[in-house]
Amino acid sequence: MVMKFFPMKKPSLISLFEARKMRELIQRTIDRRGTQYPNPAVGAMVIKEDRLISEGYHLVSGEPHAEVKALVLAGEHSLGATLLITLEPCTHKGQTPPCIHAIIESGVRRVIWAIDDPNPLVGGAAHGFLASHGIEVISHCMPEEGKCCLPEFHTYHALERPFVYVKAAVSLDGMIAPNSDGLHYISSPESLALVQQLRSNVQAICIGANTINVDQPRLSVRLERCIDFQPMIVIIDPKNVVDMDWVRQALDSGRSIVLFCSQAVDMTHDHLVVHASLTDNKAANWQVVLAELYHRQVHGVLVEGGSGVFRSILSAGYFDELWVTNVPQIMGQGAVPFISEGTDIPLDVSLISQAPYGVDIVVKYRNNHAFSI
Repeated sequence: MVMKFFPMKKPSLISLFEARKMRELIQRTIDRRGTQYPNPAVGAMVIKEDRLISEGYHLVSGEPHAEVKALVLAGEHSLGATLLITLEPCTHKGQTPPCIHAIIESGVRRVIWAIDDPNPLVGGAAHGFLASHGIEVISHCMPEEGKCCLPEFHTYHALERPFVYVKAAVSLDGMIAPNSDGLHYISSPESLALVQQLRSNVQAICIGANTINVDQPRLSVRLERCIDFQPMIVIIDPKNVVDMDWVRQALDSGRSIVLFCSQAVDMTHDHLVVHASLTDNKAANWQVVLAELYHRQVHGVLVEGGSGVFRSILSAGYFDELWVTNVPQIMGQGAVPFISEGTDIPLDVSLISQAPYGVDIVVKYRNNHAFSI
């Protein structure tokens, strides 16, 4: 496993105060991710004379955007101020009016954003529009940091595929469960809470048929804050063995399911899509899966296992981030391995972070090779 670290680059053309506040804004926006789909998570700040005047965040699709919230809170203090935004402001009308008009009418003197809009249909339009109204514009000044606010949105528009997370809790001896008798939570409550947060950032959870049969999982988002959606369930079932009673119960509870298998199934439902297209070519199978999810406007997908699914997706290299929860246990003989048996998998990844969650250590890695399908 190759680890690579990248030094933080000092942004040009903006002051040290602006750079510091932009980085604060990016982190605060990341902390508020999870309820904006299909919009990205965006944050905005109004600053003036090296003081923070106001801030705003886009929290729910259909509500006012971050720029508008920050400018409304700033009121007359916006006149001559600087507006910081994590993402290029919109110039088109969606569920709300274009933010560009509110910015011009506010009287701000300067607008800075971290990253251009990755949507090729709208990206780049704001710079010239604002400049033509006498506003100083500094665009795309922290693209790599800004991308951290909206990795799924960026990947969906820039690479035309979902952003792929792979997540596993692994014991000291490389196991994910003590046996195959049923659902076992081996990680701490704090780690499990992190998984719930991660699930809220995606629109699909992908899992193997054997894991469904053994664990009978819920695969739901369970957070204290209100979440008005549940991710689509994606089942990888090349041997056509999935428990169809579990599938029926999940469908009847309101969940949407996309089942990828190798033979047709004798079940129809308004919320069930069946792709009887899997072959022995596992890499090609993942291309089919991700293309279908992109077609269904899934910005982010979380792959949760089990061992065979982990092996196939890591071997194919079709992932963006790998989250490993290192659990301080030894499970011994008869336990279920993280990766099913086979040759070693060479991973070219970079360390993103590692942090304690209860007694566990969660380590996040980035795939060094962004892929296309």
